[in-house]
Amino acid sequence: METHTPTPTVIAVSLTPLQRRFIGHANEVYPNTALLSTSMVREVCTRTGMNLPQWLTNDRLYREARGLYRLPVVTDRTVPTVVAAKPEAPKPVDAADAPVGVTVRVPRIDSTFVPYGVYGDVERIIGSRRFHSMWINGLQGMGKSFIVEQACARHGREYIFEQFSAETSEDDMLGGFRLIGGETVWVDGPIVVAMKRGAVLCLDEADRATHRILGVQRALEGEPLYIKKTNTWVYPAEGFTVFATANTKGQGDETGKFVGTNVLNSAFLDRFYETVTHEYPPEAVEVEILNRVAAAYSLTNHTTFVTALVRWANQTRRNFEIGTCTEVISTRRLTQAIRCFAMYGDRIKSVTRILGRFDEATRTDLTAAYRLFDAEVNDEARKAAALADSLANPPSEAQVAPDAAVATPVATPVATPVATPVATPVTPVKPKRTRKPKAAPTAAPTAAPTPSIPATLIPVPTAPVPPVCPF
Repeated sequence: METHTPTPTVIAVSLTPLQRRFIGHANEVYPNTALLSTSMVREVCTRTGMNLPQWLTNDRLYREARGLYRLPVVTDRTVPTVVAAKPEAPKPVDAADAPVGVTVRVPRIDSTFVPYGVYGDVERIIGSRRFHSMWINGLQGMGKSFIVEQACARHGREYIFEQFSAETSEDDMLGGFRLIGGETVWVDGPIVVAMKRGAVLCLDEADRATHRILGVQRALEGEPLYIKKTNTWVYPAEGFTVFATANTKGQGDETGKFVGTNVLNSAFLDRFYETVTHEYPPEAVEVEILNRVAAAYSLTNHTTFVTALVRWANQTRRNFEIGTCTEVISTRRLTQAIRCFAMYGDRIKSVTRILGRFDEATRTDLTAAYRLFDAEVNDEARKAAALADSLANPPSEAQVAPDAAVATPVATPVATPVATPVATPVTPVKPKRTRKPKAAPTAAPTAAPTPSIPATLIPVPTAPVPPVCPF
C-alpha cells in the first residue's frame, strides 16, 4: 500500500511591529527553536516585559498541538508560515506542559546556608557557564546537592534536580512517548530539557543507577546527544553542565550502611571530568549553620545547646573513623535537633527524638555520650535525681527531731555571750563552789547498792541526764 505524506502549505501573513518584536525576543531567548510551548512563551514575556501574545496562542494558524505553537519566520514584509497537515507520528511537547514532566526552577537563596568545602569549586563552574561535569561523594546529611542548588541561586541559574533509583532508565532521562489529551506525544526527559535550556542538571543518588542509563553517557561529556526514538540530535546550549551526588564513588559500599548503591560501569564513571569528596563542616562552620537555623525559629536560649551538639557530633565522627562507633551524627540530624528543640523546648527530648531511628543500645550510648558535653543537662539531671530521691524517701520524725534540737541551741549562744561577759569578772570563784553539788552524785553510788535493788539494774540511770550544749 502506498503511503502519502501531506505536503506542507505555506501561508503568507502580515505582522505588526509588536508581533515582529516578540518574534525577535523569542529567537534571542530560544535560538534555533521553531516550536514554543506555553511555558516558553510566558518565559519570553517575563524576560522582556511584554504581554502574552494572544495572536500566537489563540490563532490556529500557528498551533501545532495542544500547548505547542510554531513561531513564524520574520522576513521583510511577510511571514511565510508552514502549516503541515497532522501526521500520524507523535509530535514533540515540552516537558513543562506534560503531566510527566521536568521541574525547571531558579532556586532561592537559603538564609541558613553557609558555604564551605567544595562549594567554591562548584560555584566557579556554575558561574563560568561552561560545561564541566563533577561527581561529588560523601557521607549522608552534609549538603552535597544543597551546595549545587545554592550556587545556582547565587548566579540565578536554572536548576533541574533528578534522583536516581534502581528503576531509572534511559526512557526516564532522555524522554519518551506519553499519552496527553488522547494523543501520543513525545515528552523530553530531564537531560534533554537541561541541554536545550542550558540549565544545571543535578543527578542525586547517582550510585543507585544501573546499566539502564548508559545511553546518556555522551551528555555527561557535553556532547550532542542522539535520540533514537525520534531520530533527532540534541545540541547542548551554553551553560549546560552536570553534577552527580552520591554516598560512594560508584564502586559499591563495603560498610553496608548505604543499601541500594551499585558498582557502576567504569566507562560511565569515566565521563565525569572530576570526582571530589565533600566532608562534614568544621566545628565553627557547623555552629554557624545551627545558629542560623535557630534564628529562623527565633530561638534565644540555644547557644550552649548548639555548642554541645556540635562537639558531640564531631566526637561520634572521630569514633566512626577509627571504628569504635557504628553510627555517625550528620549535620542534617543536628539541624533536626534544633527544630525539635524549637518545638518542645527540651534538650534531652530533642536529642532522643533525633536518635529514634537507631536501635535501643545505640540510642542509649549516644544519649549518654551527649550528656558528657552538656553541663546544663547534667546539672538538671542531678537536681531531678535529688528531688526524686527526697520524694521517694521522706525523712522520719526521729530524723527531724535532732535537726530541731540542733537548730534551737543556735539561738542560745547568741544570748549567752551578752550575759557571760558581765558575770565573769564578778563570779570568778563561784564556779568552784558550784562544783560541790557535783559531789552529791558521788555519794549517791554509795547508797545505791541496797539489798532491795538488783545488781543488773545498777548501770541504768534512774534520772534523766541533762543535755550537753554542743557549743
